[in-house]
Amino acid sequence: MFNFHASYGKANLFEWYGDNRLIIGFSSGMISMVSTRSEDIGQEINSISTGNSPIEALVLNQDLQKIATASNGVIKFYDLREWAEVPQEKIEIQKGCGKIMKMHWTTDGSIMTVTTSNGYFLGFLTIIPSLCSAFDIYAGLLSSLTEVSVVACAKSNVLIAKTDLEIEPSFL
Repeated sequence: MFNFHASYGKANLFEWYGDNRLIIGFSSGMISMVSTRSEDIGQEINSISTGNSPIEALVLNQDLQKIATASNGVIKFYDLREWAEVPQEKIEIQKGCGKIMKMHWTTDGSIMTVTTSNGYFLGFLTIIPSLCSAFDIYAGLLSSLTEVSVVACAKSNVLIAKTDLEIEPSFL
């Protein structure tokens, strides 16, 4: 049996991590990693607060060593090596979509799908493939799956132009 500090609240969900660890999301917004090995079962290895709102969904990507949590329409990402939030990777869902019910991450970490209580099915590109070309002081960069941005590298990467693509480029 696992015992946690009362301030953690109710254990809402969990994900297995490796052969002998469990990551648990709590109603207080805490995430905890505990051991499931017989010699130290229930021992807390790490914990972090994601805020004051309950964890509504969580998903683990073992290849990336990251976990994503959902709370109040915000998906936050945590590096499991440092056991710290990666704030620049936050995703915010529009309130009209409803509560995040379930998240799924592709094994390679490139796409995260989300389902919501109002029936939305959302897909997010979480790793943008690198596609670029350079000439003189300019670089053309794939800035989304359907947009190319041109920047002036000699001028602190000032944005010169953006253009939309009719189709997504092929990465073969």
